[in-house]
Amino acid sequence: NNPVKPSTHVANACDEAIYVCVNGDRAFLTQSQTEISAAISTQKGQASASYNERITIQWDLAMRHGFTKIAAHDFLRFQPDVDRDELFVSIFTASGHLVAGCFPIPVDKSVIVDKKKNLRRTRYGDIWIDEQGRNHR
Repeated sequence: NNPVKPSTHVANACDEAIYVCVNGDRAFLTQSQTEISAAISTQKGQASASYNERITIQWDLAMRHGFTKIAAHDFLRFQPDVDRDELFVSIFTASGHLVAGCFPIPVDKSVIVDKKKNLRRTRYGDIWIDEQGRNHR
Protein backbone atom coordinates (compact mmCIF):
# COMPACT_ATOMS: atom_id res chain seq x y z
CA ASN A 1 0.00 0.00 0.00
CA ASN A 2 1.80 3.10 -1.27
CA PRO A 3 1.25 6.44 0.43
CA VAL A 4 -0.35 9.11 -1.73
CA LYS A 5 2.25 11.41 -3.29
CA PRO A 6 1.59 15.12 -2.85
CA SER A 7 0.40 16.93 -5.97
CA THR A 8 1.27 20.34 -7.27
CA HIS A 9 -1.07 21.72 -9.93
CA VAL A 10 -0.22 24.42 -12.43
CA ALA A 11 -3.25 26.10 -14.00
CA ASN A 12 -2.95 28.21 -17.14
CA ALA A 13 -5.54 31.00 -17.30
CA CYS A 14 -3.72 32.96 -20.02
CA ASP A 15 -4.53 32.86 -23.73
CA GLU A 16 -1.43 31.00 -24.88
CA ALA A 17 0.24 27.72 -24.03
CA ILE A 18 2.85 27.63 -21.28
CA TYR A 19 5.85 25.38 -20.70
CA VAL A 20 6.32 24.31 -17.10
CA CYS A 21 8.92 22.46 -15.06
CA VAL A 22 8.27 21.55 -11.42
CA ASN A 23 11.36 20.15 -9.75
CA GLY A 24 12.96 19.82 -6.33
CA ASP A 25 16.45 20.41 -7.73
CA ARG A 26 16.99 24.17 -7.94
CA ALA A 27 20.44 23.85 -9.57
CA PHE A 28 19.09 21.61 -12.35
CA LEU A 29 16.13 23.90 -12.97
CA THR A 30 18.30 27.04 -12.96
CA GLN A 31 20.67 25.49 -15.52
CA SER A 32 17.77 24.36 -17.75
CA GLN A 33 16.07 27.75 -17.56
CA THR A 34 19.35 29.53 -18.41
CA GLU A 35 19.88 27.36 -21.50
CA ILE A 36 16.31 27.88 -22.69
CA SER A 37 16.47 31.65 -22.11
CA ALA A 38 19.74 31.81 -24.06
CA ALA A 39 18.17 29.86 -26.93
CA ILE A 40 15.16 32.21 -26.95
CA SER A 41 17.42 35.29 -27.03
CA THR A 42 19.54 33.84 -29.83
CA GLN A 43 16.51 32.84 -31.89
CA LYS A 44 14.83 36.23 -31.45
CA GLY A 45 17.91 37.73 -33.06
CA GLN A 46 17.87 35.45 -36.11
CA ALA A 47 16.11 37.21 -38.95
CA SER A 48 16.55 34.25 -41.31
CA ALA A 49 14.30 31.77 -39.49
CA SER A 50 10.54 32.33 -39.40
CA TYR A 51 8.87 33.04 -36.06
CA ASN A 52 7.18 29.61 -36.06
CA GLU A 53 10.47 27.83 -36.78
CA ARG A 54 12.18 29.64 -33.89
CA ILE A 55 9.34 28.83 -31.48
CA THR A 56 9.36 25.14 -32.49
CA ILE A 57 13.12 24.88 -31.93
CA GLN A 58 13.03 26.51 -28.49
CA TRP A 59 10.15 24.34 -27.22
CA ASP A 60 11.81 21.16 -28.42
CA LEU A 61 14.75 22.25 -26.26
CA ALA A 62 12.45 23.04 -23.31
CA MET A 63 10.81 19.62 -23.48
CA ARG A 64 14.24 17.93 -23.56
CA HIS A 65 14.96 19.80 -20.30
CA GLY A 66 11.85 18.40 -18.62
CA PHE A 67 9.36 21.18 -19.36
CA THR A 68 5.78 20.16 -20.09
CA LYS A 69 3.33 22.03 -22.30
CA ILE A 70 0.02 23.14 -20.78
CA ALA A 71 -2.57 24.46 -23.24
CA ALA A 72 -4.33 27.77 -22.67
CA HIS A 73 -7.13 27.50 -20.09
CA ASP A 74 -6.02 24.05 -18.94
CA PHE A 75 -4.10 22.65 -15.97
CA LEU A 76 -1.80 19.78 -15.16
CA ARG A 77 -0.87 17.88 -12.02
CA PHE A 78 2.79 17.31 -11.18
CA GLN A 79 4.07 14.76 -8.67
CA PRO A 80 7.85 15.11 -8.61
CA ASP A 81 9.87 12.78 -6.42
CA VAL A 82 11.31 15.00 -3.73
CA ASP A 83 12.61 14.44 -0.23
CA ARG A 84 12.16 18.03 0.87
CA ASP A 85 9.32 20.43 1.68
CA GLU A 86 9.95 22.83 -1.19
CA LEU A 87 9.64 22.66 -4.96
CA PHE A 88 10.74 25.08 -7.65
CA VAL A 89 8.62 26.10 -10.62
CA SER A 90 9.84 27.64 -13.88
CA ILE A 91 7.33 28.74 -16.51
CA PHE A 92 7.70 30.22 -19.99
CA THR A 93 4.85 31.26 -22.27
CA ALA A 94 4.85 29.85 -25.81
CA SER A 95 5.95 33.29 -27.05
CA GLY A 96 9.05 33.13 -24.84
CA HIS A 97 8.03 35.31 -21.87
CA LEU A 98 9.49 34.08 -18.55
CA VAL A 99 6.58 33.96 -16.08
CA ALA A 100 8.47 32.33 -13.21
CA GLY A 101 12.11 31.41 -12.75
CA CYS A 102 12.79 28.83 -10.03
CA PHE A 103 9.84 30.16 -8.03
CA PRO A 104 9.78 28.31 -4.66
CA ILE A 105 6.53 26.75 -3.50
CA PRO A 106 5.80 24.29 -0.70
CA VAL A 107 5.22 20.68 -1.71
CA ASP A 108 1.47 20.03 -2.22
CA LYS A 109 0.73 23.68 -3.10
CA SER A 110 -0.33 24.91 -6.52
CA VAL A 111 -0.09 27.98 -8.76
CA ILE A 112 -2.00 29.75 -11.53
CA VAL A 113 -0.67 31.76 -14.46
CA ASP A 114 -3.32 34.48 -14.71
CA LYS A 115 -4.60 36.21 -17.87
CA LYS A 116 -1.88 38.88 -17.57
CA LYS A 117 0.81 36.15 -17.31
CA ASN A 118 1.49 36.73 -13.61
CA LEU A 119 2.04 33.84 -11.23
CA ARG A 120 -0.45 33.47 -8.39
CA ARG A 121 -0.53 30.99 -5.52
CA THR A 122 -3.78 29.06 -5.28
CA ARG A 123 -6.08 28.56 -2.36
CA TYR A 124 -5.45 25.04 -1.06
CA GLY A 125 -7.79 22.59 -2.78
CA ASP A 126 -8.88 25.05 -5.52
CA ILE A 127 -6.92 24.84 -8.78
CA TRP A 128 -8.45 28.01 -10.30
CA ILE A 129 -8.94 30.23 -7.21
CA ASP A 130 -6.00 32.28 -5.93
CA GLU A 131 -5.20 33.00 -2.29
CA GLN A 132 -7.13 36.28 -2.50
CA GLY A 133 -10.29 34.39 -3.55
CA ARG A 134 -10.29 35.44 -7.23
CA ASN A 135 -11.51 32.80 -9.68
CA HIS A 136 -9.30 32.63 -12.79
CA ARG A 137 -11.41 30.09 -14.68
